[in-house]
Amino acid sequence: MGYLLLAGIYYILRSLPILPLDRAEATADILRPLHPPHKEFGETFRASPILPGKRGWEELVQEVAEVFDELPPEDRAEAGIYADWYLSAGAIDELGPKYGLPHAVSGGLTYYLCGPGYYWDVMILVSHSEYPIRGFFKECELKKVIDHPYAYVGSQGVRVCRNPKFSADEIWSKLKLYR
Repeated sequence: MGYLLLAGIYYILRSLPILPLDRAEATADILRPLHPPHKEFGETFRASPILPGKRGWEELVQEVAEVFDELPPEDRAEAGIYADWYLSAGAIDELGPKYGLPHAVSGGLTYYLCGPGYYWDVMILVSHSEYPIRGFFKECELKKVIDHPYAYVGSQGVRVCRNPKFSADEIWSKLKLYR
């Protein structure tokens, strides 16, 4: 009975946003014999990966908004945002309107079904790697690197890419990332 009580408390503290994330991780370290760290996409999560899922969203969107705001007005009028991971796209879609950002598109999971959404003449890319996206544009410039200690998706670069080599539909057909 005691084990069930202890395990129940552990899973509640590990799964629900009751404790601050650093305390949740410390609790997970103490109770590690009950449950090893969770590993996914090359990352190790001492606390539940669900908890940091939205951590760092505000910072990510602020950084993307700074890059967007630095664009010349004519580029801002037509610029789109592509995120290679659905969590980043979700952050931009949820918090971006208060910063004046357009909605994000992504090849990740069901975001891909929404289509390319833009002309892609000027595209802000939020991604872990510049490849393969960079190959679709004649020029891409790294503007920022976002690294939040609790972000689920790890470090991401924010690039401004211009002059696509292919049409939006041709680019889009190569970006599907059902994982």
